[in-house]
Amino acid sequence: MAQPLDVEFNTIDGVTLRGCLYPANQRGPGVVMTSGLICVKEAFGLPKVARDFQKAGITALIYDTRTVGQSGGHPRNDIDPYKQIEDCSDALTFLANHPTVDPSQVGLWGVSLGGAVSLCCASLDPRIRFVISACPILKCEQRKERLPQLLAKAVQDREAQIKGNPPFYHLAFAERRGTIGSSPFLGAHHAGLKDLSIKDPLNPTSEHKLNHEVSFLPNPPNAATIQTTYRFLMWNPFPILEHLHSTPVLFIIPEEDEFIPPNVQLKYFDDLQGPKRLHLEKGSIHTNIFDREGNQEILNKQVEFVRDALNGCVGSKDPKY
Repeated sequence: MAQPLDVEFNTIDGVTLRGCLYPANQRGPGVVMTSGLICVKEAFGLPKVARDFQKAGITALIYDTRTVGQSGGHPRNDIDPYKQIEDCSDALTFLANHPTVDPSQVGLWGVSLGGAVSLCCASLDPRIRFVISACPILKCEQRKERLPQLLAKAVQDREAQIKGNPPFYHLAFAERRGTIGSSPFLGAHHAGLKDLSIKDPLNPTSEHKLNHEVSFLPNPPNAATIQTTYRFLMWNPFPILEHLHSTPVLFIIPEEDEFIPPNVQLKYFDDLQGPKRLHLEKGSIHTNIFDREGNQEILNKQVEFVRDALNGCVGSKDPKY
């Protein structure tokens, strides 16, 4: 089996994205894999899943999203889900031109925010033959009592950046489980809107307190720009998903998801139109669904789904589990 290759490619607006390619031994299907909010390509067990695809003859591409990890873009850790949808399509263009990939057999894989990005990209890009989406973040909410403070801080930040100041940052994830509800931004809930830094958190000379790491975020710091949270108040992918008609979807739900209640995710699945298949991963939480010992079954199910999707064997009434 070939070793992973470090790769880079450009988006339509000139941002350089960097990642790893896991080439199959022969020409065949390919899959673009997108990670979660401010998470690098090594998070959520992406390399493990990519290797399984590679073993099955499916070339896999994992990459850092713009402003995150080794990819370009500024400010750092500044997330725009709509821009990530476009970038996902550009990543597919890169993958489809690799000699081990048949461009008529390409698909997407995503987890958490990446799961939503992949679904939306598949709704808009007719090249995509299949989608695997795990615990997608399709809705974000802020507590109403915090919203006026957040909006005031976001506008203050915009005014400051226009004057040439660096962006405001706050915690993206808290160390405490079970309080996130349907929002990925515990910083706005658990830590309030305290400014941890007004400097770029990836600047080594920056004086800040961004030392909060969590197990599924191997590349610190655990911070996002406040404009990231501002954008997520406008995040509404559902009109995009109305265009997802004929692309087969494998929807994966962690049984004990601590971020998005499983019953909410099940509603998302039920609302999808077209060919689809559901898998409930028992005993898993949002952050370890693919990165656990002894979970080969879920990896096998993904490979099986890709083959079934490419052969037209996924229906709208497939068994749920």
